[in-house]
Amino acid sequence: MTTEQDVEVQGSGTPGETKPAVDRSNMDPHEFLASLPGAPTKDMIAAWKQQAPNNRLEVFTPDGKRAYIVRGLTGLELTTIQKQIQSMATPVADPELEMQLHAVVKAVVWTNAGQNGKLTDVSLRTGAAGLPATLFTKVTKLSDFMDPQQIEFLSAEL
Repeated sequence: MTTEQDVEVQGSGTPGETKPAVDRSNMDPHEFLASLPGAPTKDMIAAWKQQAPNNRLEVFTPDGKRAYIVRGLTGLELTTIQKQIQSMATPVADPELEMQLHAVVKAVVWTNAGQNGKLTDVSLRTGAAGLPATLFTKVTKLSDFMDPQQIEFLSAEL
């Protein structure tokens, strides 16, 4: 298995030039983001956080290279997405998948895996098969959706 330390990345553009990969394993989230080209500043992150439900953002990296800054959705945002899916001119084969894709695109405030820091449904559809569902899981967590075990664990009878 290749680790982040074993991977070489392209250098400044000279053919065949490489430089050692950045070891991101011991970085805090802000240091990790700062190591990525085009990453948002701490001030940008703070502004997004103020606008996010419950003032929560998380950075998710499936491989130490791609990064996704994710927020939760409000109930109104989710309802709007669901209505958009229902009112599509052409019925979709899998409305649940479409809802997940739209929710993820709305909730990812920045990524280095898209164009100009934006994630699109096209990049989700053409990327790794598990990424949309994985990111949707992050979105649901940040939107306070919980599985029954978590709900029970966080509840107490009065």
